Amino acid sequence: MRFEKRNNRVTKSLRFWTRQYFRSWRNSFYVDKLKIFPKDLINRITPLAIAIWYMDDGCYQKFDCTLSTESFDLESRTQLIKVLKSFGIEAINRGKGKLRIRSSSTDKFFELIRPYMHSSMLYKLP
Repeated sequence: MRFEKRNNRVTKSLRFWTRQYFRSWRNSFYVDKLKIFPKDLINRITPLAIAIWYMDDGCYQKFDCTLSTESFDLESRTQLIKVLKSFGIEAINRGKGKLRIRSSSTDKFFELIRPYMHSSMLYKLP
């Protein structure tokens, strides 16, 4: 416990050391400090995985649906576009490393992920 001077109250902190449990995942997603999408996961993407990805890194504004992929290399983004295409969803690389769902595919995209969206994330749907 510690006393915080800025708001005159006592706070308690909890710290969890989980790094060691996720090290193998980190080693799969980072090669030479560059983030990639592991090729062995490409064929294992499900609608649930896409929904989780969208809830975390997706955005829908003014009829524009994007997925943040800035930290992935170009090859990985291209592979992810192919994964979306396997679900009948057209996407393109957009500036600054984002993937944009083509407007002709947004309805299909949201139909695919809607059943898996958590109620607290429904604001991300049109």
